Amino acid sequence: MNCLENKYTKWYYSIIKTARVCVPECYAEVHHIVPVSLGGSNDTDNLVKLTAKQHFICHLLLTKMFMLGSFEYYKMLHAFCMMDWKAGNSHMARYTSRIYIKQRQEFSEYMSMKQTGCGNNQYGTMWIYNEKIKECMKLSKSDDIPAGWIRGRVLNWDAHFKRKLKLIDKEKKLTNRKCKGCKQLLISSNIQSMFCSIECGNSYHYTHAKIVTLYKGNETKEVKRQNVPAYKKIGWDMVLREELESPSRL
Repeated sequence: MNCLENKYTKWYYSIIKTARVCVPECYAEVHHIVPVSLGGSNDTDNLVKLTAKQHFICHLLLTKMFMLGSFEYYKMLHAFCMMDWKAGNSHMARYTSRIYIKQRQEFSEYMSMKQTGCGNNQYGTMWIYNEKIKECMKLSKSDDIPAGWIRGRVLNWDAHFKRKLKLIDKEKKLTNRKCKGCKQLLISSNIQSMFCSIECGNSYHYTHAKIVTLYKGNETKEVKRQNVPAYKKIGWDMVLREELESPSRL
């Protein structure tokens, strides 16, 4: 294992040496001294039992024993980040917040670089689906899409067909509509639209506002309903004073 000659390497092999002499009697995890991803084997000489804490520290040290940005570094970084994702009764929360943030950021950069271009498992391919047979398949981008197939992927066929019916209904409702004001053909993607423009809507509401009669003593006045509150403040009302004072209303 071509690792750097630094303090982390010394600490790593010191833990390994101690674990070989003092085998943990409590819960222990098997550790590859030379990681399998770096050419290590499953032979007994390459295995050692470590406590959960020792195992975590050793994998953290391995990320510091290789040149930053090297192939070995990213392999060890991947192995360290995967430690906390293991399922089972041995699952333990081993990260501190500071270590977790730093390692996750570097791991994210590594995975982003790994999945770029031809390294991406979707590189050079596309998904197509067939509604009749309700199937999806992956196809090379250089190939022609077969008849009856559409580019894309469907994960839920029931939801797909419901969404398609909604689009068809929307298209029907959007066709042959006329503006309520000018009666011209209405072109809008909003089903609830009734006017071709704001100005047309304002003009329609102004001319078609409901007219009511207000009374003030013996005087009468016809005003639009939206102006009634303003007139009430100066003594006008929608009911005659005589009607308000009549016995039938008392």
